[in-house]
Amino acid sequence: ICGSSPASNTIIVVPGTVPTAPTITGSTGPVCGTEKVTLTVGACTSGTIKWSTGETTSTISVGAGSYTATCINSCGSSPASNTITVTMGATPQPPTLTTNKSTVCGTEKATLTASGCNGTVTWSVGGTGTTKEVGAGTYTATCTNACGTSAASLPIVIGSEPLPTAPVVTTDKTVCCDGEKATLRATGCNGTVTWSTGATGTTIQVGESGNYTATCTTTCGTSSSSTPVTIQKLSKPSAPTITGSTGPVCGNEKVTLTASACTTGTLKWSTGETTSTISVGAGTYSAVCENICGSSPASNTIIVVPGTVPTAPAISGSTGPVCGTEKVTLTASACTSGTIKWSTGETTSTISVGAGTYTATCINSCGSSPASNTITVTQGATPQPPTLTTNKSTVCGTEKATLT
Repeated sequence: ICGSSPASNTIIVVPGTVPTAPTITGSTGPVCGTEKVTLTVGACTSGTIKWSTGETTSTISVGAGSYTATCINSCGSSPASNTITVTMGATPQPPTLTTNKSTVCGTEKATLTASGCNGTVTWSVGGTGTTKEVGAGTYTATCTNACGTSAASLPIVIGSEPLPTAPVVTTDKTVCCDGEKATLRATGCNGTVTWSTGATGTTIQVGESGNYTATCTTTCGTSSSSTPVTIQKLSKPSAPTITGSTGPVCGNEKVTLTASACTTGTLKWSTGETTSTISVGAGTYSAVCENICGSSPASNTIIVVPGTVPTAPAISGSTGPVCGTEKVTLTASACTSGTIKWSTGETTSTISVGAGTYTATCINSCGSSPASNTITVTQGATPQPPTLTTNKSTVCGTEKATLT
């Protein structure tokens, strides 16, 4: 009734607008199998996101496909966002194999490397990883990821170099005399020659007795030992010693001589014989010991003397006389170098004999002595009648006479 107030403050309700298109970001793949990439939307602050998948979160996980998003409010829907196409991955290509060496020696290893695999490398000999240590052989690898397993790679071949063979050792001599040396030479080694003495090189000189070998060492290792070469160190031998009887010998009699102390050479007698014992007659004998280094001084000398015919023995004994079966004993002496032989044929030093004439000789291998002295044993004669006498020619009663 009193009138109208002034106008209140003014509120202006502005008209809304359709939101602008959002921007989406994320990986384009590729993806394989159940693999997902994450897409994220931005620039939709005045509305609600709506993906072409129907999802409304600010990020989504998706597989292969093309994706957009819009921003929606009460005024409507924005234009579609930029498009992200997530591609489908393909089965991987085989990896490429390389090696740090094409041949190996002995237990040596080569390192294989697989490249170009965005996944897991699996080797034909087992095991995984981008590198593999292997010996001699042929090798391949495959690449595996979510899209599958590749075909085998091109093969890579690792060759093998064997251990070196033992060298061949030769020598210019097998016996070294005082001051000499043998030259040993090793051939057939394409590496370093090492000798059993510890020396290296293809040749060495040695002067001591022993068995010598060599080995060959290369990057592949060390060979077995060569066949031994035996070197003998010798000096001129010392004089041998000879022993044996000095005789005497007669006719074809022999004595045995023996040589010793010739262990480093060959025995040679002054007769030319080479056995350790010889049978010889009268003469002068010695021996030497010879080897490749020369001849020893001569041994001691043995003189085998020739025998002589023995001298006549002496016989002694009774000359008798003897009667009937009576005997006397004759004895022969001075036959020390032979055997007695009596004129009776007996050979003992004493004989028992009756009447007769007797001699003896002394016999050895050189012959018979002259006859000894002669002993004649005489034959006794029948005795003459005795002569009788008496102290009285008559006796009385019990009286006695004595007869002589």
